[in-house]
Amino acid sequence: MMYTVDVTKSMEDEMKNPDINKFKSYKFGMFIHWGLYSLIGNTEWGIMFDDDSMDEYRDKTLPYFTGEGCNTDEWAEIAKRAGCRYMVFTTRHHDGFSLFDSKYSWENHTSMNSPAKRDFTREFVNSCRKFDLGVGLYYSPIDWRFPGFYNPKMFKDSAREMVRQCHKQVEELMTNYGDIDILWYDGGEDYVVAFSIDFGKRCVPPDFKTNPKLKDFWNENELDGMVRKNQPNIVCSPRIGSKIHGDFKVYECKINNYDTTAPWETCDRIAGSWGWTPRIQPQSLRELVKLLIRVVTGGGNLLLNVGPDGSGKIEPCQAKRLAELGDFVNKYSESIFDTEAGPIVNGDYGGTLITSTLYICT
Repeated sequence: MMYTVDVTKSMEDEMKNPDINKFKSYKFGMFIHWGLYSLIGNTEWGIMFDDDSMDEYRDKTLPYFTGEGCNTDEWAEIAKRAGCRYMVFTTRHHDGFSLFDSKYSWENHTSMNSPAKRDFTREFVNSCRKFDLGVGLYYSPIDWRFPGFYNPKMFKDSAREMVRQCHKQVEELMTNYGDIDILWYDGGEDYVVAFSIDFGKRCVPPDFKTNPKLKDFWNENELDGMVRKNQPNIVCSPRIGSKIHGDFKVYECKINNYDTTAPWETCDRIAGSWGWTPRIQPQSLRELVKLLIRVVTGGGNLLLNVGPDGSGKIEPCQAKRLAELGDFVNKYSESIFDTEAGPIVNGDYGGTLITSTLYICT
């Protein structure tokens, strides 16, 4: 239930960057996780929990990646119906498969070199613009195919090649697709690089030892400089290295209860995994409404993930739930979008503020 109360706005706009303010105004977006892993239906990390090598994984999936059910206009239309203001698409996940036309993908591991022969990133970007949605590109710098990921000191050339691939591919994304609103790094944090877990041993000798933390592994300052030069208005997530702090904080499957000091975003899933997994029902409408209210009244954005199936189709049960959520969002849109959190701190009640009107959410 929501109420409105007239108040006088006295808080300063703590963020002077208009691009950050644009990001903050989005409030609600759709995350799309889709790739080769969607054909298997065992989550986006599934390959790491079975006995297949990365070559075997590729042989099992790439020949069957046709994308016959992928219509990015349908994705964008579903997002728009849900009330979303922006979308973020996995241009490349940790398995190294690029869903865009790349000259720098190691071994040409791209959707253009699959039976689909399509640049899905370009299609996604065009659909976002067609439906007036902010454009976000997810990119994972790590690549499970490289032994240098698991042990950069033992496999220096491999590690260097992985870093080079990252820089070149990010440059492609920043120069070939027009204006991009969000660059969503993932997996490049220092603590992720060269972590030692059992599944790493398939790529390296069984007695290898890893360095648990590597500073400036990605040459982050150089990478960030290139990104800002080509996309001066972009906002970036912080999930790469230690020197790039990002333009907003990211909370995965949890909520930063109340923070108006810096922009932040909660990413969560409509169902139980990021990548498509069959027979998993979406969260209830009540749960999703509660999640959205908690995030928005806490001062953040909600990036809600949907995982299309192996063909690229969003499951009807998920599309239906998103439409139901959209009914709520559209009904109360004035209290959600272009607002700031507070002055009530989240608890039994929460609030959003716009000009001289306070919206109280219960």
